[in-house]
Amino acid sequence: DGFPVGPNVFERPSGGGCDVVWFTADRQLMLADRPDWFGSRRNRDWVHYPSGASASLHFDEAGRLASQETRRALWVAHGLSEHYAENGRTQSTTLEMGDQTLLRRHYHANGQLMLQETAEADGLRERRYWPNGQPNTESVKQDDAGPERYLQCLDESGRDLAPGGTGRFVQSTGDGDYREGTLVDGRLDGPMTWYDASGQATGHANYQGGQEG
Repeated sequence: DGFPVGPNVFERPSGGGCDVVWFTADRQLMLADRPDWFGSRRNRDWVHYPSGASASLHFDEAGRLASQETRRALWVAHGLSEHYAENGRTQSTTLEMGDQTLLRRHYHANGQLMLQETAEADGLRERRYWPNGQPNTESVKQDDAGPERYLQCLDESGRDLAPGGTGRFVQSTGDGDYREGTLVDGRLDGPMTWYDASGQATGHANYQGGQEG
C-alpha cells in the first residue's frame, strides 16, 4: 500500500538496463518487465496476489516469444509451460498441477507431434510418432527411473515390427534421428544404436530386461 501504481522504473546497477513495475488500480495484480541476466532479452512477469497465480513470458533477442509458463508465486510449477521455435511453432508443452506432471508433449520441426507422455493409472504412458504423423511406439513405466514395457512398435508405414512384443525396435527420437535395437517380451534387450538423420551412428548402449547396463 502506498507504492505508486506506476509504471515504476528501476535502473539496474550495471549494463544500462532497467526494470519496469506497475500495479492495477486495485493492487491485486503486479506486472514486471525486465531484462534477462545477459541484458539482451526481455522477460515479462505477473503475479495475482489473491489467488497466488503467476506467469512468466520470455522473449528472444528479436522480440519473439520464446517460452511461457504459469506458476504459483512465480516458482511453484503449476499449469502450462511451453517453448517455441523461431517460426512460432510449439516445440514442447508441459501441464503440471503442483508437483505432478499430467501431460508432456514434444513436437517435430514440421509441427507434428513427436512424443506424448501422460500420467495414467498403470504408470507413465509414452506415445511416440514419426514425422509423417504415424504412430511409432507406445510404452508404460511405473516411474521415471523404472524400465519401460513396450506395447507396440510400428514403422513409418504402420507395419508392426515386434508382434507380441518381440522383434525389431526402431524409435524416432526427433527430426529424422532414431535409435534401433531389439525387443523381447516388450522389454529392450541387447545392443542399442542411436543414429542421426543421415544414418550416421551417434551412440551405443546395451540393455537387459529393459534396463541399460
